[in-house]
Amino acid sequence: MFNWSKRSKDRMEGVDEDLILCATLSLRESDYDMMIPWMGGLRSKEEQFEIFLQGNSKLDGKNKVSKHQKGEALDIIPVEGKYKNDKAFNHFAQIMFGTWQRLLKEDKVNGVLEWGGFWGWDKPHWQKIEE
Repeated sequence: MFNWSKRSKDRMEGVDEDLILCATLSLRESDYDMMIPWMGGLRSKEEQFEIFLQGNSKLDGKNKVSKHQKGEALDIIPVEGKYKNDKAFNHFAQIMFGTWQRLLKEDKVNGVLEWGGFWGWDKPHWQKIEE
């Protein structure tokens, strides 16, 4: 059973409570320890633009606003292997979707959970979309 480090908890500050709850419960069930990377939570317009300039986002934070800027997104990566551990990403995704469905049935979250892994290029990314 894993828990978030203090650094990961700090990086989740300002993120939607439903996402945090789902990620926290999922981490406790995970076979892999996970973490929130630098700028993996709430981002300012300037931080989003910096990530865009580095080629790590398709959204510039000005003309195209990221869910991270609204606190509606969270990046989660494996502690071991970081961005290259596909097995851990896929395992964690299964748990996240199962946890989200359970929380929906219990009326503890709302909206739709979306995973960047389905886009083929952003496995760390999780976002909440309102229905």
